[in-house]
Amino acid sequence: PLIAALGHRVEAVASQMTAVSVANTLDAFARMKIKPAGGMLEAVGRRAEDVAPAMGARNVSAVIHAYSVLGGMGMGAPREALLAALVRQAELKVQNMTGSDVGRVLNAYAQLWGQLEREVVGAMHGPTDMQAKHGAGVLTAYTTVWKLNQMKSVGDSLLAAFARRVEELASGMEPWDLAVTLRAFLEVDRPMEPQLLRLITARLSEVAGEMCASCVATVLGAYPDLAKAPALVKALEARGVKGAAKM
Repeated sequence: PLIAALGHRVEAVASQMTAVSVANTLDAFARMKIKPAGGMLEAVGRRAEDVAPAMGARNVSAVIHAYSVLGGMGMGAPREALLAALVRQAELKVQNMTGSDVGRVLNAYAQLWGQLEREVVGAMHGPTDMQAKHGAGVLTAYTTVWKLNQMKSVGDSLLAAFARRVEELASGMEPWDLAVTLRAFLEVDRPMEPQLLRLITARLSEVAGEMCASCVATVLGAYPDLAKAPALVKALEARGVKGAAKM
């Protein structure tokens, strides 16, 4: 009841919320993994689009991350205009982002991309009769494919900007943030520039011993060609031996 009451209140005052308030609200629901009411999410989404130009690096990364979490809970991807506004602001603020901020945004983008791809598959497997109600399945499929194309369009410049930032930060980034960077490029089927891959590989080789099992699995699944990274493979193997010895 408390969360529902707060949601109704947020919906009522959404049009007056600041960029920080919007970010904190969405981040709170994402952290608690509680589905907000559709009306509240729509109202906050409209306000997020309005105040996106006022969001700082931490705010915009938190909002993009929150939408990926909520999308994974079945709330769907954000509207195209909102996503475009958030992506533009993330690009503008990327130089102020930490490695953690960069990792959160790239991880969120990859998750949103995956959600839209699954929506496409689901829509394509729906009714294909263009008559009456069955035509809605086809229209949904076409709409979702269009959304995916739009996301790729706005995402190309985002990935380029974030790739440059990762190059600057790679030597001090945490293993998980580097792992999700690899996964983001894999998810959207975009080749990574050799220089960026070399920097990420060097850092991952250095911190392999600190990786959690999930991080190792992500790297193994997302790395473009492990046969060309023997030092990283050796470091990951050593990490696996140490992990087994502790069990």
